[in-house]
Amino acid sequence: MVLSLRGRLLAAHAALIVAALAIMTVMASQEQRQWLIERQQADLERSAVRTAVAIARDAAAAPDRAAELADSLGRALGLRVTLIDASGRVRGDSDVAREVLASVENHAGRPEFRAALSDRVGRAVRSSRTVGRDLIYVAVPLPRPGELAALRLAEPLALVDDLKAALLRQSLLAAAIALLISV
Repeated sequence: MVLSLRGRLLAAHAALIVAALAIMTVMASQEQRQWLIERQQADLERSAVRTAVAIARDAAAAPDRAAELADSLGRALGLRVTLIDASGRVRGDSDVAREVLASVENHAGRPEFRAALSDRVGRAVRSSRTVGRDLIYVAVPLPRPGELAALRLAEPLALVDDLKAALLRQSLLAAAIALLISV
């Protein structure tokens, strides 16, 4: 069956709209993911700064009690909490058993930790070798030099990906509605 001129114009118009909506949806999805990661990092940073101030006031926040402190902060914040000394040694981690802490890889080379050692806020998104998950990290310096040097908070990247998937479904629905209206 040969399409009439009107049918061919309609098909070309629909194909053009589908292509434009597909490109827009892919680009929007990438931007949404980056925006979500930045938003989560900003939330983690606010929590980390408040927590670092609380740790500075806590006389019990000594390196020998870091494992207990990380566990209690992890439960209170609902996040992975890592306390690291100036050499990069993990002194406490809410997601790592105390018996295993000594075998955790040194964190001196981690970008977020290096930034915290330079009195800046460090941010990273990567897979954790320690717990085997993709995480969003934020590290801040602790105000007591010579003891614990940095507080690092982390949250699973899966949360961002779940939100991104929900936004993508909404974007696809909006694109389908726009296609129907335009056709």
